[in-house]
Amino acid sequence: MSNYFLGIFMQNILLFFFISFSCFSQKTISLKDEKIRLNAPLFHIKDVQDGRLKKGSIGTFFTKNEEKTSISISNGVKNSIKSFLRKNLSSDTTTSKILYNIKKLSLSEKKKSDKEITGKIEILVSFEKINEEDSTFLIEENFEKSYTRTFNDDDTENYEIILRQLIVLSIKYFDGWLNLNHSRHEAFVKNSRIVFLPDIQTEDADTLCFGKREISWEDFKGKPMAYSRFGGAIFSTISYSAEYGIEKNQLICRLETKVYMVKGMSWIRNEGKTENALEHEKTHFRIAKIIMDRFKEKVAAFNAPSVADLQSKIQLQYLDSYREMNKLQEQYDDETNHGQITIKQYEWQEKVKVGQRVIVPFGQKKILTGIVVTIHHQPSKEYEAKYILE
Repeated sequence: MSNYFLGIFMQNILLFFFISFSCFSQKTISLKDEKIRLNAPLFHIKDVQDGRLKKGSIGTFFTKNEEKTSISISNGVKNSIKSFLRKNLSSDTTTSKILYNIKKLSLSEKKKSDKEITGKIEILVSFEKINEEDSTFLIEENFEKSYTRTFNDDDTENYEIILRQLIVLSIKYFDGWLNLNHSRHEAFVKNSRIVFLPDIQTEDADTLCFGKREISWEDFKGKPMAYSRFGGAIFSTISYSAEYGIEKNQLICRLETKVYMVKGMSWIRNEGKTENALEHEKTHFRIAKIIMDRFKEKVAAFNAPSVADLQSKIQLQYLDSYREMNKLQEQYDDETNHGQITIKQYEWQEKVKVGQRVIVPFGQKKILTGIVVTIHHQPSKEYEAKYILE
């Protein structure tokens, strides 16, 4: 019985050594140093991430015995490639911090004939800009190389050469991409600027923009409201459109504004067509213009690092300005009793008049006072008019 147990014990030992030998016979690739020379790079690799779904082995290859054996990177994919890049790629910390994210790394082989094997090594990498709290995706690219060899070749050394070449190629590819896109990519925006286009001053069958000409009763084309106690009403409002672009690392918003009346929604009864009533409606139109000028003054000071942030800021300000316009229009109607209180109507019409002292902006932070000399309905083409703050 003792010999029987001894035999089983010896078999288990042999089996253990066989398994251990099989585990440690797995091939590994150890990356050798190779300096990566770039001309004034705009980045440095701050970190490496192994973003593969399955970590560990990178694939299998055929041995001389025509058996498939797994192969891996010594010290792990992340640590090995991170160490390789740290040693061989210059690291100017004043440049942009980049994450080298390995999405795929594989080695695969198949029999081409009784003597030959075809294989391929590929690496899929995404480059991401590291920010203070997160990272911004920049570009993803796949790099691969195919080869043919015989069963008698021990190609472990060639595997390392191919993998190293692919890593170097990926870095040089990103360097070229960044040189082309750095100044126009949103991820590298340093600041933003608002460029105001000339106000839209057009007229069509249903709209009349402020500044095109003075309004008249012929512009009130809507049907009078049957149950309204008023003699008429103007529908004046504001809107804007914006185009965004990036030039020399600056986010530029080209903003075009529009103050207009909708003829089909503006109406007047025949008995309401008086000169005083028209002046009342003209002041409603001017109030919309005043609000738009305030909107532009506030938006001019905006600064944002991204299109989404700048869009959000402008849209929120527009909504605030729209509410301010409605509130001011209501205040105007309440104080003048819809134009019936003559003295109040006169006060509103004379808020900006010749000889009045006004405050206007000068640059980003300064303000100046001035005297109104004359009132124009068309902006000058020879100089930039200043908005009246007060």
